[in-house]
Amino acid sequence: MLPDIYRSALAENKIDKEKNVNLSSIFRLDSEEIFLNSPLAQVITGIRGCGKTTLAHYRLKNTNYAYVCFDDARLLNLDREQWNQFLILLHEVYNDFTHILIEEIQKIDGWEDFIIFLLTAGLKVVVTCSDNTAFNGKTNNKLTGRYKLIEMFPLSFKDVVRISELPTSIVRHTIRDKGIFQNLFNNYCRNGGFPSAQMPESDPRHTENLTNKIITSDICRKYNVLHLNAFISLAKYLANNYSHEISYNHIKDVIGLKSENTVRKYIGYLEEMYLIMVLPKFVTDKKTEVRYRKVYVADTSLIDNNFVYYNTADIIENLVFIELCRHRNASKYELFYYKNKYEVNFVVYKTGKAIKLISVAPDIDRRVTLNRTVKSLVAASNELNCSNLLIISSDSDRIIKKDGKEIEIVSIKNWLTM
Repeated sequence: MLPDIYRSALAENKIDKEKNVNLSSIFRLDSEEIFLNSPLAQVITGIRGCGKTTLAHYRLKNTNYAYVCFDDARLLNLDREQWNQFLILLHEVYNDFTHILIEEIQKIDGWEDFIIFLLTAGLKVVVTCSDNTAFNGKTNNKLTGRYKLIEMFPLSFKDVVRISELPTSIVRHTIRDKGIFQNLFNNYCRNGGFPSAQMPESDPRHTENLTNKIITSDICRKYNVLHLNAFISLAKYLANNYSHEISYNHIKDVIGLKSENTVRKYIGYLEEMYLIMVLPKFVTDKKTEVRYRKVYVADTSLIDNNFVYYNTADIIENLVFIELCRHRNASKYELFYYKNKYEVNFVVYKTGKAIKLISVAPDIDRRVTLNRTVKSLVAASNELNCSNLLIISSDSDRIIKKDGKEIEIVSIKNWLTM
């Protein structure tokens, strides 16, 4: 028999399930990626607080499903010999069910085998996880071919527009409408897309508290970080240098760490929990070691508000990166930045070739900016043999031609709501 603490934990999980079902009324585009009748486990990963579990509850609410949260310390000692009894107890608590939603499953021993156990029992499995190492394909082989990965981010601007009930076409209407739409976009840049930030009485310290929890509870507890102050300084440094190229050696000197490898390792920890995301430089020779990366934050609310002027090139570039990442897994492409004598912000790369080149230039109506951006795109187009060229601006939409190339210019608000 299982200890009574298992029963009480599952009973509380059931209460939490009912609360989440009632809260999960906001439709998100991400929900369409969850296939409830698939024989594959549906795995939703992403930063804490982005709405993974709420999304899963929304998608599952018309099915008979059980909910287990392994963030509960009472369940962490579950071992293989107890799995059958655990499943019996779940049926006792939930009666009959066809689906199961599991939160933070990677926290129990043998979690890969536990997923296989549930699939073999005929259940449809949905998993949420805040640690991208668990399902990145590098740390386990047992689940290969048995799961579908859904990488999730905070709410998109398109989601926020839908929640606000403003039509996306409002940007093309009156001066008043344009102002309202711009205000919504400004607030999105400032407050980000965490669902809690969309509430009328949201906690202004939510992002700070979330960041502290990820660093202290998730990262430091998992890896027993030795240089805690340096690690926190590194996290702040990266959050204030978003959309910029970084060098491990330079950061080592700035933060005061002795080893480049330590910097690389610490940045890896932040990536694993989705606080920051790193974009590699495009190189034609895949064997070439690239010492530089560009760094982005998973949500613009993570940026230090004391040092931000909104609607700048850096903010817009970060928004574009997140949006491209949103569709990366489903569309099966890779992302890079290109930098030679000139720079292109994003190279969309698929099946061995560049399929799209994207530059971010908010002040594209300035002739000097237009000329510089177009020159870079055309040069990169010739070198990478890619003719699908895009410039994302602050507030401009048109098509231009240069040296036989057609370049589309789209405003960031229109691009994000397409």
